Amino acid sequence: MTNANAPAGDRRYGVNMNRDLLGGIGAGAVSALLWASITLGGGGIFLCYLSPLPLLMVGLSLGSRAGNIGIVAGVLVSGLAGNAIFALIYIVMIGFPVGLIVRQALMTRRLRSGAVEWYKPGDLLARLAGVASVMIIVAGFVHFDVDGGLPAAIGQYLDRILEARFSLGSPGDRATLVSRLTPFFPAIVAGSWLLFLTVNGTLAQGLLVRLGRNIRPTPVYSEIALPDWIYWAIVIAAGVALLSSGTANFVAMNVVAVLATPFFFVGLGTIHIMVRRLTAPTMALVGLYGIILVFGLVPFVAVAGLGFFEQWTDLRNRYGGARAPDEEEE
Repeated sequence: MTNANAPAGDRRYGVNMNRDLLGGIGAGAVSALLWASITLGGGGIFLCYLSPLPLLMVGLSLGSRAGNIGIVAGVLVSGLAGNAIFALIYIVMIGFPVGLIVRQALMTRRLRSGAVEWYKPGDLLARLAGVASVMIIVAGFVHFDVDGGLPAAIGQYLDRILEARFSLGSPGDRATLVSRLTPFFPAIVAGSWLLFLTVNGTLAQGLLVRLGRNIRPTPVYSEIALPDWIYWAIVIAAGVALLSSGTANFVAMNVVAVLATPFFFVGLGTIHIMVRRLTAPTMALVGLYGIILVFGLVPFVAVAGLGFFEQWTDLRNRYGGARAPDEEEE
């Protein structure tokens, strides 16, 4: 793989350097302020969800250097707006993943035919899911010696948050809600994080295409394919979950759920292709997304399962979403 910025021209001197610097600093400042809006509550939470967008837009339009400048600026501004912990959370939740997305999205390889292939979005999505899974595993090891392990630590954290932020003063009410949230809380957080980044990345690329400022072409999202390693990873995690107990079982179950998230997107892409044959595909998709929002877990598992087995069922090819086979690289 080579960085796609290399053939785009020399950016080291003159106005291009100034553009990268100013664009990066501006994007970082806006991103950090959007991130800080979470402290406002209400509408501020919605603004917080858009915090990766400025960084992604500057990175995907000007290149990795401008994106990295933006990340550094965002960390500094978030530290000034909050404190060191606030800046550290910004690095983990926004800075690191945005840097990874921009770097990988702008990488290419030259095929034997001479054509240029851009880094596949499925590989990037799988890598982000892998990062989230590793963080859950590390958290499990960190809390291994704690009484009750990671589940107990998460339960205590949720109890404090619910009592302080949501005024759930009754211990019974809190205990019931905590018992429901704890089993898959890490996966809920990681899955939301993946969705949060995916939506912002797709939105950034779409806006840049409309403005004519995109570096890479927009991939066909409905034809997203995942690398082989994530299939093995989810099978191994499922095996550990079946054969273990306690913290190990808790961690493995959450890793399975996180690794299933990319398959959920593959499943959605498969459905998008399949409904093209219906007379009212838009209405069908609206109904599907409504079912997912209302019922949550069951349709998530069903769609993720569809995505997992699509490699063998080949539904996208059979329903008109044929993908050209990958060519060998030089």
